[in-house]
Amino acid sequence: MSTLLSERVKKSSYISRTLLVLTLLIGLITLVEKGPLVPGIPVGASPISPLPLGTLRLFELLSRNYTVYMVLDYNKLDSINGEICVFTTVSPEKPFTIEESLEIVNNLKSKCRRVKLLIADETVNSNNLLVAVNSSIRVNGDRILVVFGVILNSGFGPLPIEYPRYYYPKAIIHVIKDHSLTLDKASSVTGGVQVGYVQMEDEVHPGAVYLLKPSGELIQVRSGVERVAVASHEVVNETEVLVIGDGSIFLNQVLDSNRTEYHVFVEDVFQYLCEGRVDCTIALDAVHYPTVSLNTSDALSYLASQAMKGDIRSILYTAVLVSPIILHPSTWLPPLLVSATDAYLSLLGSPMVKNLFLLALMLFIYDSFLRNKTTARDNRLEEQREEEIGIFAELRKDVFTRKIKPTPRDYISVYSVLDEVAQLLWSARFEDPVSLEKLGELLGDRERAVKTWTWSVKLYMKASGRRRLPIVLFWGRAVEKLVKFTSEFLEKLIDKYGAEYTWTSSLPREGERI
Repeated sequence: MSTLLSERVKKSSYISRTLLVLTLLIGLITLVEKGPLVPGIPVGASPISPLPLGTLRLFELLSRNYTVYMVLDYNKLDSINGEICVFTTVSPEKPFTIEESLEIVNNLKSKCRRVKLLIADETVNSNNLLVAVNSSIRVNGDRILVVFGVILNSGFGPLPIEYPRYYYPKAIIHVIKDHSLTLDKASSVTGGVQVGYVQMEDEVHPGAVYLLKPSGELIQVRSGVERVAVASHEVVNETEVLVIGDGSIFLNQVLDSNRTEYHVFVEDVFQYLCEGRVDCTIALDAVHYPTVSLNTSDALSYLASQAMKGDIRSILYTAVLVSPIILHPSTWLPPLLVSATDAYLSLLGSPMVKNLFLLALMLFIYDSFLRNKTTARDNRLEEQREEEIGIFAELRKDVFTRKIKPTPRDYISVYSVLDEVAQLLWSARFEDPVSLEKLGELLGDRERAVKTWTWSVKLYMKASGRRRLPIVLFWGRAVEKLVKFTSEFLEKLIDKYGAEYTWTSSLPREGERI
């Protein structure tokens, strides 16, 4: 490769690196201005939440045997169809309205031959869904408490309960068979055919059963006389409804535990509702769970409390959510710039450091300009000259024998020979006016030298992209013309300077037959 080409490659590479750095800086500033995308954290028993209180594990478990949809919006219901469709909601955080409940039921009835509802809820948020199908079942929204000892009453009502004095109630729920389960924040249910009850007597933890009403009233359930229902079943207008007053049975932390009875219960519930058919379609409600922005204190506290439980999925989920924000330039770049500015100002407070910094800056600027400055060499580099002339010799041979179709790159290669020789002999680039004067003396014809020098430099500018004109150009003729002139130029040098610039003898001179 010629020296000129090498310099041009270096210069274009420098420009490319500069543009790349500028583009990266502009992109970095844009990212800082825009800020990171802050994800939302689903709160509660959402099927998109892998946290302990979510129900993603339920979605994964059901997907092994059935077609399962996450209903993130009600447009998703348009794609649901099948012989049996089971709409499932687990401890919704936001209440169902009558309008959306009717929309859900009517949409499913228009798509599916049989519609079933599974409601696992300890609040009253899902009762409007039961109203929409004219079911008599209701979730009361109270709390079932099993309390040790005696609850004292004053004239103003029962005294506050000391929470360490109660434990989770145990219940028997019949789905296909009896299932003995320990409940969490369970609520009683009324209406329908009751299929699940709290066990009133517990040999291990004997105690009284109380219902804590939403109003704060505490009512004791009379043992042997009353039973507290926690699950009911009903078929209304060909719509089957199963209501369980506790959604904790379906949570990730329960299904991921070593308590196999909950797995068996969940499998039996959906085997019963799907009637053992694998073509059953299950729709998991994901609409009635709020999302909290990650940049709020509530979201960070919620994630921290879940991660502190030691659940590996919670820790990984927290890391995945937080890492994009930490890595985003808007998080670390402004503090970094502030710190760098403070450090710079503190350093400049010392006169010695200030002078050293200015000296280093001047040297850097000088080196940057010097690195891209083109200068003539003081000494001849024989190996480089021989390489240039060798490349030209091969190119000249190919042009005269019509072995190649010349291109602008070939023109640059031939021109580089002229430029290289001009620098060696005259310490100036061929496009320099000094070379024009020397060329006139070498050719002995000032007018011809000006004409030849003008068109050769002009076409070189065109080939190297430094000018656009002429628009139409036949490079084959241009290269052949330049090759002939370069051959004559080198022969003139041989005549003037002798064998130091001996031409390749194996190539024919101009006018000789090839």
